[in-house]
Amino acid sequence: DYIKGELTFPQSAFPKEPDTATVVKVGGKRCGCYRDPSGKLFAVELRCPHLGCILAFNPLQHSWDCPCHGSRFSADGRRIQGPAVRDLKRVRIEAEEDAK
Repeated sequence: DYIKGELTFPQSAFPKEPDTATVVKVGGKRCGCYRDPSGKLFAVELRCPHLGCILAFNPLQHSWDCPCHGSRFSADGRRIQGPAVRDLKRVRIEAEEDAK
């Protein structure tokens, strides 16, 4: 799962449709972006704060899940369950055109 996460290539655009997620690069970092049903965009760093595995979006639970050790985070990066002990780092997006 660790290698699979490292080989996930970012997409070139933020999610456009409500209730969807994509992986993009912002400022050279791989970020998970989720657009909630109201259209608000959230961006978080995709490295689990526990041991650094790449998180994957769980569309059924609307969460970022760690395939390595089971930590889970809300779509906006708040810790739901461990072993991670802190929230994900939020990524500031100046404009949606910043994704590269």
